[in-house]
Amino acid sequence: MSDKPKMLIIGLDGGDWKLLDHMIDSGLMPNLKRLKENGAWGDLESTIPPITCPAWLTYGTGKNPGRFGVYFFMEKLKGSYKQVPFYFKRTLERENFWDILSEEGFKVGVVNIPTVHKPYPINGFMICGFMSNFEENWIKGDFVSTKEEGISYPEDLISGINSKVGKYYVQPPKAASNEHGKYTNEEKIDDLKMVMTRRKDALLHLMKEREWDLITVDFTSTDRLGHLMYKLICPDGLKYDTQESRGLRDSFNEFYRSVDEVIGDLEKEAGEDAYFMIMSDHGFGNLEGQFAINDWLIRKGYLKMKGGEKENGKRKSIYAKLISLISRINHRLGISPILAWITGKLPLKYKKNLPSTLKRLKDDDIDWEATRVFYQPFGKLFINLKGREKSGIITEEEVAPLLDELIEGLRNAGIEHFKGDRFRFFRREETYWGNYLDEASELYFDIDGVFYGLDTRIGHSLIFERSDYSTEGDHRQNGIFIAKHNDIRPGNYDGLKIIDIAPTVLNLFGVATPSEVDGKPMLNIFKKGGKIHNVDLKRTYSPEKKKIKSTLKGLKLKI
Repeated sequence: MSDKPKMLIIGLDGGDWKLLDHMIDSGLMPNLKRLKENGAWGDLESTIPPITCPAWLTYGTGKNPGRFGVYFFMEKLKGSYKQVPFYFKRTLERENFWDILSEEGFKVGVVNIPTVHKPYPINGFMICGFMSNFEENWIKGDFVSTKEEGISYPEDLISGINSKVGKYYVQPPKAASNEHGKYTNEEKIDDLKMVMTRRKDALLHLMKEREWDLITVDFTSTDRLGHLMYKLICPDGLKYDTQESRGLRDSFNEFYRSVDEVIGDLEKEAGEDAYFMIMSDHGFGNLEGQFAINDWLIRKGYLKMKGGEKENGKRKSIYAKLISLISRINHRLGISPILAWITGKLPLKYKKNLPSTLKRLKDDDIDWEATRVFYQPFGKLFINLKGREKSGIITEEEVAPLLDELIEGLRNAGIEHFKGDRFRFFRREETYWGNYLDEASELYFDIDGVFYGLDTRIGHSLIFERSDYSTEGDHRQNGIFIAKHNDIRPGNYDGLKIIDIAPTVLNLFGVATPSEVDGKPMLNIFKKGGKIHNVDLKRTYSPEKKKIKSTLKGLKLKI
């Protein structure tokens, strides 16, 4: 056995113990059961918010979002109300643990990490995640990345995979399609399984053909299925005890058997001496409804519209008023099928007109010089601050009392609706720290993770509405974690955090953790005398110093 460690990290995107334990108890995931029984495991606390981009960037860097200034897929430009994809502002190449290991001479593989939107040279190989075609696809509302070139390093890596194991898909062509109704649920499940299996086969090929010390890979099919069908899959799902759910059980079971096969096949290929880790960027649960945040801001006078409230989409046809009435009944009685049946019976020309009762809010619709607070996804409430925003009107002295007022108003609205306090509030200075703290919103909030979604459209009759969207599930704060190796002490651990993975990996490889990293190595999961306890943690790593050193080496100068 070589003294140099070997490590494989598998991301089961959106993995949640509630659902996975159900599959284990059903006998569908023997490999995961064995790993859980013989490894260190527990809940893995995600970022605030528990959303893809900040979570995966924190995973890679070990830093809180205030150090890199990314809180969602889209971020607000300074001095503007406009939002752009996060990497238009900055990228974090060379700051992730795989970049540092690469610079230190280790062979690394990076496959399908969502925030790696374009490939770059490393000491190993890389395949981009689903944001590789963000500009062309995501912004248009089409989530299928069809990009086939320029998604790997080396550049010809992907063509070699395609010829050996079949076409590699960044995104599932059917399950991620925006052509609603075109594919059945069975077809979407099969599609997700195909993409996942193809990714596993591609990775097995690379593991066999290429030298590697560390590989990190993310399987996004688990997340996509959760968004599409969580209510039908998990016993706590709102549609679990329905004929629709029972009709899909065989397909769900086969999908999770395939997930377990992915785990088992990759673990076997990695070998007994490899450190083996499974993690998720966040958990999952029911999406029970939607909170109309912009309508709430308008009604409370925080957000002002040009032309007054009449412009906020409240003029409705007689059919829209009927749907509004049924929505109120549905909300009180919880009888979603009635609404679905009513809308299903309407003539097509009227059904097409129904969405016009709700309106997408555009920047040009807003009277910025009269607006005190505005919202941007996900969960971000910005104060229209004078001197920072283009048309800011709130002074620094007014911020704190305004935030108190906002929190009280939202909390009371939630208590009135839910008969309990389900809103979570996070003030910027109490949640983040770092050079990009000023780019965070003054307040982040959600409803039990994403128990209720936040609908940005305006024109709702009800501020809280039961969810009749195609999205069946959404994120929760805690994901999953398992680690297995002879150096690791089996057991259930509390306090595991996604921010601690990067320093744990670096420590394990004997590489210094950068001084600005916020996470701490997970020393408690390792046996005393194990490899991780022999690393000098006092050294600091400087990307700038490393770059200078590499340049001087290229000039054949002695340093």
